[in-house]
Amino acid sequence: MRNGIRTAVIIMVLLAPALCLAGIFTPTGKITVKAVDRHGTPIPDAKVMITFNTPKGPGKGQGMDRNTIKGVAGQNGEFSAQGSTSRYCHYVAWGDGYYTSGDMYTFTKRSFLNRWKPWNPTVEVKLKEARNPVPMYAKRTQFIKVPILDMPVGYDLEKGDWVTPYGKGTVSDFVFNCHIRYVNNDDWDSSFNLTFTSEDDGIQAYTPPEDDFSSFRWPYEAPEKGYQKDLTRSGFWHPDGKHKPEHGSNQCYIF
Repeated sequence: MRNGIRTAVIIMVLLAPALCLAGIFTPTGKITVKAVDRHGTPIPDAKVMITFNTPKGPGKGQGMDRNTIKGVAGQNGEFSAQGSTSRYCHYVAWGDGYYTSGDMYTFTKRSFLNRWKPWNPTVEVKLKEARNPVPMYAKRTQFIKVPILDMPVGYDLEKGDWVTPYGKGTVSDFVFNCHIRYVNNDDWDSSFNLTFTSEDDGIQAYTPPEDDFSSFRWPYEAPEKGYQKDLTRSGFWHPDGKHKPEHGSNQCYIF
């Protein structure tokens, strides 16, 4: 019996360093990215970038250190890479004549050998063709403060500003009428109504497919029909805990 106990103790002593190292060092993960077109056909020579994220070491602050590995897919459209990583890693792929697309992969389990499982899963990323791209103007804005409530106010898309006397705009491409009741962060209501001054103008909601992670998430052509002459959206949060978000996190619009 003593020999058995002694043997068990020796085994535990030998295993202790391995267990400690497994707990200290970030596990290694491996992943294969397969670039395909919308028909599922592999895209040879697609460019692939896989980023592994590891926690910063002691004294280096919070956040993650990123280890990015770049490569070119083979004839089967696949590229593999491995590295120390937290539970997740990011990947993107692109190629001549295609828009960039990518996503995040999350590993599920950690093995005794300090590897993430599943080991070397294959993730498929669909690339959308760049069809006859037409140069267009784009304008990115931060939060825009509404200058007046409970009254119509015009917004000039070309100038990127409210119309006079609230800004430098001259044409009311959009006409907003906003309402807000705010007591505190747990008690508020907000709503707006959007209309247009031109008879031919209109707007419609567009929700990209859930599996579309392309840098170009729109349809190739704007729909010819289905436009609304006005749009109303609202949201609220009440003290009883009932609430409604102001908009969907994945909601887009074509106007």
